[in-house]
Amino acid sequence: MGRPDFIGVGTERAGTSWVFSMLAHHPDIWVPPLKEIHYFDEIDPDVPTQKPRFGFHLKSRMKHKFVPFFNMTHRPEFFKNNWWAYLAWDIAYFIGKQNDQWYQNLFPSRLVKGRICGEYTPAYCNISQDIMARMKDMNPDMKFLLMLRHPVSQIRSSLIQNFVMIEGRDFNTVSAQEMEEWLNSPFANLKANLTEILNRWQECVDEEHLFIGLYEEISTAPQEFIARLYEFLGVNHDFLPDQKFYKKKINNLTKSTYVIPEEIENMMKEKFLIEAEGFKNQYPHLAKFWS
Repeated sequence: MGRPDFIGVGTERAGTSWVFSMLAHHPDIWVPPLKEIHYFDEIDPDVPTQKPRFGFHLKSRMKHKFVPFFNMTHRPEFFKNNWWAYLAWDIAYFIGKQNDQWYQNLFPSRLVKGRICGEYTPAYCNISQDIMARMKDMNPDMKFLLMLRHPVSQIRSSLIQNFVMIEGRDFNTVSAQEMEEWLNSPFANLKANLTEILNRWQECVDEEHLFIGLYEEISTAPQEFIARLYEFLGVNHDFLPDQKFYKKKINNLTKSTYVIPEEIENMMKEKFLIEAEGFKNQYPHLAKFWS
């Protein structure tokens, strides 16, 4: 059987870092020491990327190397193997030639140790069906995890992420014109096109192999969500991480100091409430948490 067993495919700013943490906590699941591998989106010419990922990943892994010495148990993926084993993983990741075999070798038996394994890269949500088929060729039984969020809330979070986390800016120095330009970019419009994203994945992946979760579900019923996720993956769904982990927000960008001008708020609503209404009409059971 090919690897990985599952892949998280999106969407961005929809609680995927929290989901990745819940996957890492389960004793029967192995995930790589990097959350976002960014393989399938980078080989798909139709998916725009903002900047090369390897530089950011190298800095992340250098920081991660100190984690085992500080017993940071909120990152359990670092404790399922030893420091030297993960150094070998780093060498394979950064030096190996990127192809399908390289990707599958990122889930070696010596690290997985009989667990199920997978990764989570939210940017995969926009890949083409040809690339989806390429994923399935690796493992015909592969399962996919897709998280969704109200389009207006999602794009608001993505807007802040772009300037604060990606560009490293003080958000209060970003002009309304810069925000408007970003909102009108092809990259931004791809992020919250939930109806098209879900339709495409449902056309390519059958219901048995596609998990659909809601960001709003995490905040209202996290325990039920975790159990449903584990059951879908076929691992013990009675296991529950400590409350301090599943109640912890990850990559939270909600701050009172981040003020979005009223005209930009109105622009986001005008652009993406239409998407939200269309999604609710087509998938009312999935939009049940949306006001």
